[in-house]
Amino acid sequence: MQVIKAEELSVFGDDVDDAVLPEFRALYRYWAQVRGSRWAPMWSEFHLDELPAEIVPWCVVVNIQQNPLKFLYRFWGTRVGDLLDADLTGKSSDDIPSQSYGKRARV
Repeated sequence: MQVIKAEELSVFGDDVDDAVLPEFRALYRYWAQVRGSRWAPMWSEFHLDELPAEIVPWCVVVNIQQNPLKFLYRFWGTRVGDLLDADLTGKSSDDIPSQSYGKRARV
């Protein structure tokens, strides 16, 4: 298994306007501003109330636990819940009811 370090990952490249849907550009720009040079911001630094209200229901906030690798959902937006017919707030990627989505979330 190949291990990729977080600092080696490029989320969207340099041109966010070409890579991100217009509705989510404000989210990405805020996320990038808060994270600085790190791969992702700390939850304590990120404030959902600073985002446009219409974006928040589409957000998912994930804690990454290592050894063993596990993804824990700190926040699961209501629109995501409607889309997947599940609320995974406080649960892990192992709890995703859709087998195909759950498998992709764990890869």
